[in-house]
Amino acid sequence: LALALFVASAKRADFWSHACRPPTPAEAVDADDAVWSAKARGYVIAPAGGKGLGAFAGANAVAEGALVGVYAGELLTEAEHARRESSYCFSLLPPADELTSKALAGLGLDGEGKDDEYIAYIDGENAARSSWCRYINHAPHGARACNLEAKVDAMKALVWFEASRDIAPGEELCFDYGESYATSTFE
Repeated sequence: LALALFVASAKRADFWSHACRPPTPAEAVDADDAVWSAKARGYVIAPAGGKGLGAFAGANAVAEGALVGVYAGELLTEAEHARRESSYCFSLLPPADELTSKALAGLGLDGEGKDDEYIAYIDGENAARSSWCRYINHAPHGARACNLEAKVDAMKALVWFEASRDIAPGEELCFDYGESYATSTFE
């Protein structure tokens, strides 16, 4: 069963408000010479204690509100996600509650294959096809270590991170993966 990161604090109707245009998926893939690579943006990928690899601020501090990076990877439909064994899937849509599920069923979008064409996830599992943001680790919302906020424009299948506070040079970059992560991790 694949785990999808649904960030409860991330709004699904955010709009890109930065002066630069958002990168295309090809531009966001982490090649050393890419404008959106960790190296070009001043970040470092390194061991993060017992968490495997992590993303860290480089030699410069990161100001609150700064654009940190874009989460890029393979775009998946709900059906494709259900067949994956990936722990790097970022959900573009909120989990459906009972009322929403009934409404979707009424529209014919009830999991019977009719909604397969809608992009619902970004899978960053494959390092060759994803951005460096796949290395941003979890920290509970409200914890000092939680220094990034995920922003989502589901209509454009776009996820990006902004600094939720000032970040010191060398500090690990973390955001809250959401309730589904905490539940699956500690059960």
